[in-house]
Amino acid sequence: MRISLLSLLIVLAVAGQSQSFQSKLDTWVKDADLKSASIGFKAIKISSGEIIGELNPSQALVPASNLKLLTTAASLASFASNRKFETKIFYSGKIEDGILKGDLIIQGGGDPSLGSKYNGGQQKVFDYWIKAIKEIGINTIEGNVISDASSFPDYDIPRTWIWEDIGNYYGSGVSGLSFMDNTFEAYFTSPSEAGKATSIVSVVPEIPNFNIDNKVLSSNQNRDNAYLFGGPYNFNKKAEGSIPKGRNSFKVKGSFPDPALQLAYMFRNELISSGIAVKKRYSTQRELRLAGKEMKTPSNLIASFSGLELHQLVYYTNRNSVNLYAEHLHRLLGKEKYGMADVESGNKAVMGYLASQNLPLEGVNLMDGSGMSRFNTVTVDLMTALLIEMDQSKNVEYFKKSLAVSGESGTFKSFMTNSATKGKVKGKSGYMERVRSYSGYIQTQNGSIAFSIIVNNYSCTASQMKRKIELILSDLLQE
Repeated sequence: MRISLLSLLIVLAVAGQSQSFQSKLDTWVKDADLKSASIGFKAIKISSGEIIGELNPSQALVPASNLKLLTTAASLASFASNRKFETKIFYSGKIEDGILKGDLIIQGGGDPSLGSKYNGGQQKVFDYWIKAIKEIGINTIEGNVISDASSFPDYDIPRTWIWEDIGNYYGSGVSGLSFMDNTFEAYFTSPSEAGKATSIVSVVPEIPNFNIDNKVLSSNQNRDNAYLFGGPYNFNKKAEGSIPKGRNSFKVKGSFPDPALQLAYMFRNELISSGIAVKKRYSTQRELRLAGKEMKTPSNLIASFSGLELHQLVYYTNRNSVNLYAEHLHRLLGKEKYGMADVESGNKAVMGYLASQNLPLEGVNLMDGSGMSRFNTVTVDLMTALLIEMDQSKNVEYFKKSLAVSGESGTFKSFMTNSATKGKVKGKSGYMERVRSYSGYIQTQNGSIAFSIIVNNYSCTASQMKRKIELILSDLLQE
């Protein structure tokens, strides 16, 4: 068969372009700051499957928050896009002459958006429940306000998370009754001189029986370098590090010691403020269990409160990189598939989804749903294969909508911001100390490209590594 000169030139031109980018990639990786780094890179033209460039595509690397793409893809495949997870409020005993002779019970269903800033905040929930309680004629509660988070295991932290993360807002555990993003705010004041002791002036919201051992110092650096230490059910946290000097009100965010107990405490106070008397205190199903007491199974439903729809949870998980939402989706997958909302079941459910799509799993190890664990490993082979699979999925609209856009939104707002790259890249970033990762889609004049780049153990600063990645992806845009 004869090949026309024009066809031959087109083939040679395409090959030349691919070689040109691969050559740039081969030069890029010789950067002195990458000498000791472990790097994976792969870029594939979606329409043809042509590999435009690659480095170590099957090497197992720590992905950081890029792992959320696996969790969210599995969630979209496993749940209806409009699926909501409910929190229900019941009463035990009976109502006589406006008096509830029993307890008020809040039963969690694993919704991560209860009282969340992404879902109207706590007041939206409280107003809804109090209206429902008043409508059935309750004006006095003789018993307790009890939170029941038993739909999940106890307030749970994956065993491979590091101590420096646990206690901070982004390192919150997962509860069957997560509330207000499981986050509190501690407000510090700092003296005008660096290296001096700071003071904590308030904690919002108020947490009963809570204490912070404050070792935070003032600093010349104009950034938050303070860390809160303390795991689940630890009401004595420690604060270390530094905050900028000369501040009257500097906010540092931490994770609730017990979100279910916090909810019971705050809702009891809200009931009293609204004119409903509560004669006893607040508690949780866990506290009662540990005390050897039984909580009667509630049967009198007052109201349900529906969380965000599944596709909205996916949106915030990827766009804003919300660890709590990712971990909840991970546990909900485990419960849906295997009846247990624990880490192991979640890992098994996500791996099962990936295997069902015949995606490459060699070198893949999952330890959580958000990417916080340094024991997670993936390959760029897997990441690009997943992106191509999602591009052809029935859930493509929700998946792509959840991705950040270069120079415009989410974690990509300050990434690839110049006029030539702004709006051209959609994806998910990942960052932890000595880890930078980006995976997503690049729209070129010649079609869409799926790409993934993961760099571990680089020698430069994180911002310098980000800039290096921007440069190589800018070259990819020219393909």
